Amino acid sequence: MLSKIQITDRGKRKLKVGNERLLTLSSPLLHKSVTVKDISCCDHISCVTADLFWVNGPCGFHTLVLKDTSGNTLHREVDGWGAYGLHTVNDVHELIYLSQIFKNEIPERSILKLSSDMKTKTTIVTMTDNTWAPLCVYCSPINGDLLVGMMYESTSDSLNEGKIIRYNSTGQLTQTIQYDNTGRGLYRNVDYITENNNGHIVACDSDWKTGYTAVVVTERGGRHRFFYTGPPSGPRLRPHGICTDAFSHILVCDDRTHAVQMITKDDEFLRNLLIRPPGLLEPWSLSYDRNAHLLWVASWSGKTVSTYRYINRHLDFED
Repeated sequence: MLSKIQITDRGKRKLKVGNERLLTLSSPLLHKSVTVKDISCCDHISCVTADLFWVNGPCGFHTLVLKDTSGNTLHREVDGWGAYGLHTVNDVHELIYLSQIFKNEIPERSILKLSSDMKTKTTIVTMTDNTWAPLCVYCSPINGDLLVGMMYESTSDSLNEGKIIRYNSTGQLTQTIQYDNTGRGLYRNVDYITENNNGHIVACDSDWKTGYTAVVVTERGGRHRFFYTGPPSGPRLRPHGICTDAFSHILVCDDRTHAVQMITKDDEFLRNLLIRPPGLLEPWSLSYDRNAHLLWVASWSGKTVSTYRYINRHLDFED
């Protein structure tokens, strides 16, 4: 009788990916933590996988280090240059970063890409206009575009002007975001930049001359949406690292309160997700793993990089 049983293949059971209904928020839970011994402080991190991340040291000493969550150093790049968010990772785990060399005392600035096997380095963009200096770069997970925060280099101490430019995956300049609809400049110095799920461009902006700080959000086309300067009650935000999550929340480190704030895509403060977490003296940089739904947090002075889980994924299968 058993020999007459026939098995019919009706298809594989597949996990539904990218469905927000399968994700729920919870209190943040520490997942892993590692001390970075190679650098004096953690200025910026870019997660590669759930167990690998790139990190760089203080502004002016731009050695980029690839680490695993056991603390091992796997690779180094010593030619990085920029402000804080000077590197990013694309969807095939390649490192993309800002670089600068001098020839005859003239800076030659470029955006470089390092292959995932660390064997091939290519130049994506060569920047020829030396009146503008790149400060940070971010690779869009939506289409692979590169968003670059720029600062105008002027001999005038009174001028502090910034902009965001977009390159497509082939290195062609496709967009410049600089002014609102009244002609007022949107940026001073863009230190960190990211892109939300809805295409909104989110940047940490600052002006060390005046003390101005804000998170600046524009639509993908460049139309200004809002400035976020902190919760309704509390000190003004002094932002550093920034990222967005699967719910399009904006997460930003606040250097004044040493907390990680969470706001909605529409400028509503939700809560302090992390407040002076143990082992993280100064949350300074953020990166979000969209596959594992882990939040990476780097402490500036403590040289600690930790991952937290505050989004739970519920498996839902379909034929």
